[in-house]
Amino acid sequence: VTVFDIGNCSTTAAFCYMLASMVLEGKTHVTPRYVIHRLTHSFVFMVYMTVTVVGLLEIPIPRFLLAPAELIAPANVFLAMLAVGIGMEINMERSELRTLLKCLGVRYAMAVPLALVSWFLLPFDENVRLAMVLVSFSPSTLFGALYTAALGGNYPLANTVISVSIMISTALMTLLVMLLG
Repeated sequence: VTVFDIGNCSTTAAFCYMLASMVLEGKTHVTPRYVIHRLTHSFVFMVYMTVTVVGLLEIPIPRFLLAPAELIAPANVFLAMLAVGIGMEINMERSELRTLLKCLGVRYAMAVPLALVSWFLLPFDENVRLAMVLVSFSPSTLFGALYTAALGGNYPLANTVISVSIMISTALMTLLVMLLG
């Protein structure tokens, strides 16, 4: 799951935003310089990669640096859910509802084959395969809404997609644990 999270973070924190920016800027090809510029200017990506390298190299982190993080870390989930809830739009037009359903349909249509491959084809024990199935059905990330806002898109709709995916994923993951666990 950690390896999945590293890939997921690098994809959502940098590459997806870079691709969306390219589309909005009308760029037709990518240069290595453009990629490096975008990656190094993504604060979340750089922090995540730094933490990953520090962990892989087993560099000890001084206690005085960890203390503030330990103090505020429990608020992370609450603040993330608050941010999603604040931007959620309950009243939406029919076209927005279609977009919402299309986004969720694509999200879970991709999750099903990934989960099936993870459960039936991976050569790992049951617990690892179950974790991979659950990862397949994890909710959409908050990055989607943040980048939608940054690129001038429909932020309330993006937040609503995330909020609804959290509810659907929570129900599906609970059901999957009951059936497969």
